[in-house]
Amino acid sequence: MKLVAKRPCCFGGRKFYIGDEVPRDLVLDPASQEKLGVLSVLKDREGPAGTFTRGQVDGMVAEAVTGLAMTDAFAGGEITLAEPCVGIMIREDPAGVVHAAPEEIRQVFAIMQANADEGVRMIAEVTDENILILLHVADSRKTIKNAARERAERLFPAREEDPEAGETADAGTSEGGSAT
Repeated sequence: MKLVAKRPCCFGGRKFYIGDEVPRDLVLDPASQEKLGVLSVLKDREGPAGTFTRGQVDGMVAEAVTGLAMTDAFAGGEITLAEPCVGIMIREDPAGVVHAAPEEIRQVFAIMQANADEGVRMIAEVTDENILILLHVADSRKTIKNAARERAERLFPAREEDPEAGETADAGTSEGGSAT
């Protein structure tokens, strides 16, 4: 039986945070702490309601990566880990997924958190199509939407505009052109 903190708590003078395992000998009455919502009492491998502790998840990920490496090694290939990216669905069709790297997502949020005038200045320096697409789709301010669309038209003038995303799913890049 394991005890896992459901909220920040302190037992035996030691602090525990959400997901930390609390030693059994520090808790006098685990059942009452569970009723109060401070701890979860875990039996065997599975967590409460199908959840897992941080250590269990790390172990499962390590096993999956090892299994992937073994599978690929038997296939005679080499494993190369690419830069992580997140697929963000902006439309229902398969072409409506934007794959953005963490740095691109950070830049999108930085622009969205800026005021409108500062956001327009920041967009003028953007050269990445994914950032412009995400800004056009996610930001509700008209000045930001227009600035992202105009910047995309200047950077990628040969493309036809997609009415739902404000950009196209085509992946070429070119510099130059004029804004319309």
